[in-house]
Amino acid sequence: MDYSEKSLMQGDCLKLLKVISSDIFQPKLVKLILLIVFGVHLIVDLLTLRALLVNELDFKEFVFYGPVFFGSFYGMMALLTLVLKDDFISNLKQEFRLWPLDCAGDEIYSQIKFENKIIKIFVVFNCIVTFIGSYLYFLPLDSDNETFYAVRFIEENYPDHRNLLHGLYRSTFLIFGYAMTVHVYQVIYNSQHLRYQIIIFTEYVASIGNPDKRKENELFYDKGFQKVVYERLKFCIMRHQEFLVISNKKVGDMRVFIVGYSLCGCLLGISLTFYIFSGKFYREHFPRVAVACVGAVATFWAVITAGQAIESEYDSALSTLLGKIEWYYFNDSNKKNYLVMLINLMQPWKIKFSEEYAVNYELGLGIVRAIYSIVSVVASMHFEV
Repeated sequence: MDYSEKSLMQGDCLKLLKVISSDIFQPKLVKLILLIVFGVHLIVDLLTLRALLVNELDFKEFVFYGPVFFGSFYGMMALLTLVLKDDFISNLKQEFRLWPLDCAGDEIYSQIKFENKIIKIFVVFNCIVTFIGSYLYFLPLDSDNETFYAVRFIEENYPDHRNLLHGLYRSTFLIFGYAMTVHVYQVIYNSQHLRYQIIIFTEYVASIGNPDKRKENELFYDKGFQKVVYERLKFCIMRHQEFLVISNKKVGDMRVFIVGYSLCGCLLGISLTFYIFSGKFYREHFPRVAVACVGAVATFWAVITAGQAIESEYDSALSTLLGKIEWYYFNDSNKKNYLVMLINLMQPWKIKFSEEYAVNYELGLGIVRAIYSIVSVVASMHFEV
């Protein structure tokens, strides 16, 4: 295993994710369109809130408009993220040295290529679901004036121009729906690139004490071997510091957005629950809701899995260090360096957005339990009535 300075990765194995979640949003014209869509939904939400405050809408009517009202907060935050944080993944290669994927051997390279194919399949599937869902919301339904307050507002105030205004409003959902999934691809892009680098790094860590062809009973006094170990330990410690720097930066960039998306997602989930049990759920809404649920579950699963994967891979690196390195052949100086690396690696690496919570299976299970509890309460209240 070559512990010399590595050349940088040529190309990008996750280029598809970068193109659909970052590159296409870089032109100023596209950002202007995103801001226009944001403005449209902001105005609609303000009009909905005003109608509620001045009693043009009673609470029961507001429940029907709730899913679109609260769901738009999630979408608007996604639009703002694309406009204000447009460099989240575009400059990863400038911020962190990505080693070539084949520098740790053919077996590791094959593993990474296989996982990369799985990611691409998921992305294509989720994009198809998203486009279908967006198109279904673009298509008009007879009951839309009971679901979209904007449709009702246009019909009541601008009846002569309703076809044009309805078309313009509905067209925003073609962009709105897609924008709501883009941040997930960005998280996957960053987390998987770092995970691939951790997999490669683990192989280098495992080979630190490899004695090559030397006799084991002579290693402790072999100055050549101890010098090799020193250089390898130094190499791995410096690489680990690079991981810590990029991890702190990216997690810091994501922290505010994760909290915001979580709050908006909870609002959307609660409003959908009330709407489903409101008793005013038309059969023609089934395709919309079904496709939206499939997309939401797939997106939620992808984020949780991406966070858990990088956490698990890092834990695997620590296990490798403890289980495979024959540190008892090291001299005192190398044992101290080994201890430094061990202490550094024992710091947990998670996508944390607070002191207690991180993006992993535990968080996913907690969210599922919370949603189940809310649905159970609402369902019991509904059926009692």
